[in-house]
Amino acid sequence: MKAPHFFAITASLLCLAVLPAANAGLQVAGGANYLTPTDSGDNADDGLIGANLELGLFAEGVVVDSFFGINALISGDENNNFGTDTESDYLSALLLYRAMFKLSDSVPIRPYGEAGLGLSRTEVSINGVGNNDFNVDDYGLGYNLGCGVEFALTDNFAIDFGYSFLGLTDVSVFKSDFGGNFHSFRLNAVFRF
Repeated sequence: MKAPHFFAITASLLCLAVLPAANAGLQVAGGANYLTPTDSGDNADDGLIGANLELGLFAEGVVVDSFFGINALISGDENNNFGTDTESDYLSALLLYRAMFKLSDSVPIRPYGEAGLGLSRTEVSINGVGNNDFNVDDYGLGYNLGCGVEFALTDNFAIDFGYSFLGLTDVSVFKSDFGGNFHSFRLNAVFRF
């Protein structure tokens, strides 16, 4: 399935599944991620800075508030060793559900758990190996399982600190692994309408 078709189908299912919910509204969030491989001995990327964007619907509940939407993450790294340039780029688009637990109406803190599943892409380019340049581009399954805390500053704005165990498409080039599993730490600004 091509990526544009995946996004169109996912967005359509998202609208059909959540629009009828009472007290629902649009949620847009974005921010920065720091990713580190779960097994740094086998992964060519030591630590990565990334950006993410979330778009979906937020529904208030009695005890649990819910977010159902799409989380897109982009990250990459570039190294120059012995005249060889290596560039790795990661992209994931996950259908995400997040359950946020209200401590009380007077406490603006919501701990949450989340899970997501979708598409991921890993691209690795190596330039300067003799007269050859190598480019490996692969799509696969992406997933995450995470937790975090959201701090509501107003009714429509919050700050989110989260952790996810993130799986991205694994690619091997010249006995070096790129992608795989990462610990992802996130800081987001959250807007609700």
